[in-house]
Amino acid sequence: MPLSRALLALCAVALLSSACAQAPTARSEIYASGKEARELNIDKVAIAPFRVADLYPRTGTRNVPGPEAAALIERFVTEALMKRGIRVVPVGDVRTALGLTPEMATPPPRIVAQVVHKEFGTPAVAYGTVYRMRERAPEAMGSSTAASVWFEVVVLKAPGGARLWKSSINETQRPLNENVFNVGRYPGGGMRWLSVEELARWGAGELAGEFPYGSGADLQSPGRTRW
Repeated sequence: MPLSRALLALCAVALLSSACAQAPTARSEIYASGKEARELNIDKVAIAPFRVADLYPRTGTRNVPGPEAAALIERFVTEALMKRGIRVVPVGDVRTALGLTPEMATPPPRIVAQVVHKEFGTPAVAYGTVYRMRERAPEAMGSSTAASVWFEVVVLKAPGGARLWKSSINETQRPLNENVFNVGRYPGGGMRWLSVEELARWGAGELAGEFPYGSGADLQSPGRTRW
């Protein structure tokens, strides 16, 4: 094989290896040890009503993603967890068990954990907060005007309410010409601009992929952060 072709082949292998080794999209923190997770066998989760944050964390900047954003992320996270094999108690059933109408505030997490455990036998309850959900501009030619989402999901033990796991997605679609590793990162192979709903659904799938349920095979040390 000519030297030039050999070098190209080596470069291709190196690029592929780097792309496969890139950090997960979801940033996750684990609060339960592997032994605890195995004993819990978290294969069923109740979905508490998600909320939209009024302000961005730390900066205090006003944030208005719209009330419909919470319902949309609720749905995407629910679907993604179900695809992972998690049995899910939908948010509508949780609202009914809590006696909530859509305009009523959700009770404190510890109360919700007690209710869902009693009513549905779930070992865990998931909360969600939406910080950003921005649609792309129709003429988007760069990442600054691309679709952007930021949401967080926290899983609590039921009935006690102890925090078990937290994961967040904070993603603005990056163009292919910015990073060659974006090929295959997004739906459509990174060759087209996504709507905010497409980006949010993809993000929910990435987040659910980090969910440490059942065997707890990826849980080794409490408080460990993955990114």
